[in-house]
Amino acid sequence: MCKLEKGLYQFLPREYEYLTKQKTIIYKEQKLKTDYIINIMHELILKFYFTNENYHNLWSTILKRKYGKTYHIYIDYLVDNNFMSFVSDYYVGKKAKSYKLNITTLDIIRHKATDNILLKKHQKDYIYDTFTSIQDSPIDLSLRKKLIDDLYHVEIDYNNAFEWLKDERENKTLDMNKYFKNLSSIDGIKTGHVFFKFDNYGRLHTNFTVLKKHIRQNCLTIDGEEITEIDISNSQPFFFAIYLKNELGEENFNDEIRRYVDCVKNGLIYDELQQANPKVISTRHEAKIMMYKILFGDNVDHKKECKIFSKLYPTVYGYIKEYKELSDSYKSLSHELQLLESDFIFNKVVAEIKKKFPHIRLFTVHDSIVYPSKYKEEVGIIFRNYLKDLI
Repeated sequence: MCKLEKGLYQFLPREYEYLTKQKTIIYKEQKLKTDYIINIMHELILKFYFTNENYHNLWSTILKRKYGKTYHIYIDYLVDNNFMSFVSDYYVGKKAKSYKLNITTLDIIRHKATDNILLKKHQKDYIYDTFTSIQDSPIDLSLRKKLIDDLYHVEIDYNNAFEWLKDERENKTLDMNKYFKNLSSIDGIKTGHVFFKFDNYGRLHTNFTVLKKHIRQNCLTIDGEEITEIDISNSQPFFFAIYLKNELGEENFNDEIRRYVDCVKNGLIYDELQQANPKVISTRHEAKIMMYKILFGDNVDHKKECKIFSKLYPTVYGYIKEYKELSDSYKSLSHELQLLESDFIFNKVVAEIKKKFPHIRLFTVHDSIVYPSKYKEEVGIIFRNYLKDLI
């Protein structure tokens, strides 16, 4: 298991580097700890990097527990110094105050915080009592705590991961945003400071969900054991097939929808798109990106990807387009599919694994489950049985 190091790696924009030069500053006649200011910045930068969300609700109950009764002075400092902007006020029992990050640069530096109180408040038991209970998620609270506990049993070959990241950055095969995401992730894994966020749509965002696949496959172990990953091929097109089944009923499928369902069940939708349009789509990865644009983008019939997909599956495309036209946002479909994915991964597969084999530790990467290789048979049987029952 990861051992907690003396110190906590923190990210902050270079323009605020002056905060690292002193332990405290005076603001509004209050003495503020600079480690606390940097920690708030770091936490929000991580949420931005890990979830691509620029707007965040800051709960007063959490802030008060972590930064003390003068927490609002720390927030005021960050607003007054243009790190973030106030957006909307709280509503009792419904939402917290909302802020927008004013991140305009990727010129980020690292600082090692050493404040003992802050370090204590980044340990697992403290985080349990704050974030798990207040985050809104369809995943059962008792299962959430088991999932978090397992994260602390993942270990990393830090030197290999860091060298690979450095090479990718120098070769310009990894942009700065992804570089910092991965750097913060491996720092956290190494030091035992785990990031996690349960969102409203059933996803669990952690240090591991943003890691490049190379690092996951070559640099991680669970309790010293080699790991294996199991997932659903073409998962989002697959879960749209589940959505169609739930809405229409299989008995009402026409031949085209059945053909689409068979294609995604066998994990072949990206291959089919590529083979049908080899001059436009040169790789399977390009086909995957195109499919994501169809499912999660703003569908306009004259767009290249819409023309290609609607030619293959006109009825299925019609249902995708109709769903978005009847929704408040074109993003609603992605949220619907994430809820279906979450129900399968957490409420069914992971819950069954934890019930039958509570000793198996694991972590998830959205539609995939990563676990010690020696349990491949046990996990595989449960995963495939539930997958078979979906369609």
